[in-house]
Amino acid sequence: MYHYILKSLKISFWILVPLLFISNSKVEPLMIPNNFEGSYSFESNGAIEHSLQGKASFSTNTKSSNNGTPFSTLSLKFVNNQKSLEHTIQFIISEQNRSDAVAAGKYGIKDNIDGFLNNFDGVFGYANINELGEEPFFTTTGKVVINRIGKDDLEGHVNVTLSDNDGKKIILKGNFHAIRRN
Repeated sequence: MYHYILKSLKISFWILVPLLFISNSKVEPLMIPNNFEGSYSFESNGAIEHSLQGKASFSTNTKSSNNGTPFSTLSLKFVNNQKSLEHTIQFIISEQNRSDAVAAGKYGIKDNIDGFLNNFDGVFGYANINELGEEPFFTTTGKVVINRIGKDDLEGHVNVTLSDNDGKKIILKGNFHAIRRN
């Protein structure tokens, strides 16, 4: 009987000691390599059915409107300059009454934007895809989710529908890891 109690104590000791060491450790922040340019991978359906990939970047801005209302914006830009499928996609996330930077979270597409002078709340987006002509596609429904925002990078995913004036639609779904641009 004494032998089993001693063995149980030894096993408990060897389980608890590593937990004590681990619980006091510090986690180093995620380091981004200097040559990392940001990336995205979107699947598109509708007017164009391709896998869209390229470089991802973002910028943030906080300002006040003429009447003194603070607002914050985050601009995400996705670019592929390959001749076979050259395209540019951009999303602008704006929040009124916010004097600090846009935070991680889920942001819905704003459907009726009267103009950028009104400092809208939500997401506005567009896509220029050379294969489909010169007419741009604008977001109509969906969301942009920012999972994590760091000092120089952010990660998230999109699930949006874009359409042009002729009624052609593109559905974009995918992930991105964007790097801050100056």
